[in-house]
Amino acid sequence: MAEEEKKEEAKQEEEKTTSEAKAQVHAEAAENWLAEFFLFKMFITRPFIKIIYVIGAAAITLLGLGSIFGLIMDFSSYSVIMGLVTLTLGNIAWRITCEIWIVFFRMHDIVKSIDNSLKEE
Repeated sequence: MAEEEKKEEAKQEEEKTTSEAKAQVHAEAAENWLAEFFLFKMFITRPFIKIIYVIGAAAITLLGLGSIFGLIMDFSSYSVIMGLVTLTLGNIAWRITCEIWIVFFRMHDIVKSIDNSLKEE
């Protein structure tokens, strides 16, 4: 019986130590995150690019449709053609632009991971 109690106490002590270590790791991670944020080592823009893409694509689509239906210019064959060009090429160009932004941020992440792995060696 005493042996079981000792095992239970040891288990509780180990859980306490583990939870304290986890709390310390979380505190250090929060400090590191804050430091990296203010030193511009960590970027928060990538999630916003996706939101900006959707807003931009919606605006380009509305402009194209407005041009096709004569809401922006007088209704003519020129406005229909410009509307179709805006719908297709405008959205494609906007998508490429947003993808290029994301590629730059991914390149930064890759270079950062390479730098961290070299520092560990």
